[in-house]
Amino acid sequence: MLEIKINDVNTTNDLPKASSLDDMIDYVLNNKINNDQIIFQIILDDEDIDFDKENQLSRSLQENKIINFKIKSTIDVAYESLNDCSLFIDSSIKRINQIVQLYRENEIQKANVAFPEIIDMIDFFVKLITKIYKTIIGGQENPEKSDLELIQNLEIHLLTVLKSLLPAKEKGDITMLCDLLEYELSDNLQQWKAEIIPTLEKMNK
Repeated sequence: MLEIKINDVNTTNDLPKASSLDDMIDYVLNNKINNDQIIFQIILDDEDIDFDKENQLSRSLQENKIINFKIKSTIDVAYESLNDCSLFIDSSIKRINQIVQLYRENEIQKANVAFPEIIDMIDFFVKLITKIYKTIIGGQENPEKSDLELIQNLEIHLLTVLKSLLPAKEKGDITMLCDLLEYELSDNLQQWKAEIIPTLEKMNK
C-alpha cells in the first residue's frame, strides 16, 4: 500500500492500489486538507513531480512506496506572494520606461510592437494583487476602512488609466500616451509597492 504523507506526516490511504496520481490528488484535496489549503509540491518517492511534463496525472502509483504532499494555507501563499508582487512592479515600471523611451525617440513601430506587453503586464498584475489582497483582508477580523478605501481607489485609478491607453495609442497622440505611461501608470504601480504592499505585510504581524 502506498504511504501518504502530508507535510512529512503520515496519514491513512483508503484508495485502491492501482490508483493514478490524478486519483490521489483528488483524494487528498477532498479528504485530507482544508478548503483554505493548497498543494504546492508533490514528492513521489524521491521524485519532485514536474507537471510541465506530459502524462503526469495519468501515471500509475502501483509501484511507488511514498507520496508526500506539501501544503500551505492560501493566506500564507498570499503573504509570500507579496515579495513577488514588488519584483513584478519593478520589472513592469522598467519595461514601461523602455517603451516610453522608444516613443520619445520616434521609434514608433518598435514601441507599438512592444505596447501589448504593457496591457498584458497590467492585466496580470490586477488579477494577482486582487487575489492577494482579498485573501489577506478576508483573514482579518476588523480591517481598517482607510486601508480598504486606499486599495479600492488605487485599483479604480489603475483600471481607468488602462482604459485610457488604447484610445491615446489609436489616435496617435504620443504625448498623451507617454504621459499616461510614465506618470499615471508608473506612479500608480509605485503606490502599490510603497503603500499597499507594506500595509498588507503588517497584517501578518
